[in-house]
Order: sequence, then C-alpha cells, then structure tokens
Amino acid sequence: SNPTASAELKVALATAYVNLGEREKARAMAAAAFAEDPQSARARVLQVQIALGEKRVDDAMRIIDETLAVHPTSAEAWDLKADMLVTVKDDAPGAIAAYETVLKLEPWNLPVHSKLLTMAFSSKDRAAAQTRLKGLTEVAPGSLPHQYFSARMALANGDLQAAQALIKQALVEYPKDLRSLLLSADMDLTAGSLRTAEEALSTALIVGPRV
Repeated sequence: SNPTASAELKVALATAYVNLGEREKARAMAAAAFAEDPQSARARVLQVQIALGEKRVDDAMRIIDETLAVHPTSAEAWDLKADMLVTVKDDAPGAIAAYETVLKLEPWNLPVHSKLLTMAFSSKDRAAAQTRLKGLTEVAPGSLPHQYFSARMALANGDLQAAQALIKQALVEYPKDLRSLLLSADMDLTAGSLRTAEEALSTALIVGPRV
C-alpha cells in the first residue's frame, strides 16, 4: 500500500470532520495521517488548524514553524502562517512577508493576492495597493478579484463614477459576489442613488449566508 496516498485520504476525511465541527474525530484522523506519513505537509497543516480551533495558539505556532522547517516550499503552510500572524500575533509586516513567499511559490494564488490588497487598502497605503493591483493584473486580468480591487483603486483615487462602472461590470459576471454587492451599495449610497443601493444591499442580505 501507498502510505502517502493513504495519509492524504485521512487528511481529507479529517478536514471534512473539521468542517462539520467534529473535533474529536478530526483530531484522531489527523493524528492517524501524521503517524502514517510524518513528512506530509498537509497532515501538519491540518494539525495546526485543529490546534487553532481549540485555542492552542502556542502549539499551532510551534507546529507551523516545524512544518516550514521541513517543507519550506509549502505554499499552504506559508499561507496559514501568514493568516496566523495577522489574526493571532497582529504582525502585519511578518504576515505580508509570508504572503509574498506564497506568491513566489504560486504567483496565481488569487486568495493571497486578495489578502495583500485588502491589507494595503485597510492601512490606506495607496501606493502599496497600486503595486499589488499591478501584480494581480499580470496574473489574472479580468478575474473577479481584479475587477473588485480595480473598483476599490478607482474609489481610492477619488473617481467614484469609474469605480461604480467597474463594480457594476463585475456584478454582471458575478451577480452574487457578496463583497462586490456591499461595495456597490456603499458607492450608490455615497452617490445618492438610494434605490440601487437598496437593491444591492437586499441581494447581499440574501446571498450573504451562502458565502
């Protein structure tokens, strides 16, 4: 039998248990996967996720660092470490460096592009946002994240009309994207278009629980 394949199946099952809130089963299956293939990066990452779910933050940080020592090219592990640095350690510079490592390994990783852009906009660093948007444009022009953040960039530059046009186009292609709906409602409200703002917000409230 192939221990790696068997361990991967156990990881998949443990992940399903995590999503169902079955922590005991998830922990047991993750431990079984790790015992079967101690070199599995996915099994280690899953152990980190379980530790975080159980509020064992120090254990989670220790395991993720051990994982990266063994698997320095695991984009999944770097992504998770970055998430932890943001949410647990409030270490934005460290998180940015870790996310950038992910993009060196996986330049097409759209969720990580989105995280970096969100951080840039949240810190009101327009220059960084522009640089991040250029990077996203190079790998995924016309994608939903590209359209959404292009609208936010136009808004940051003070061009409300262009921002509205960009987000409306995004919603033509992705009519149930929650963050685009919320941005559209916000901009319509700013522009005094109460009816269209209400329509976007109503749709957002309907699709929100599904997102």
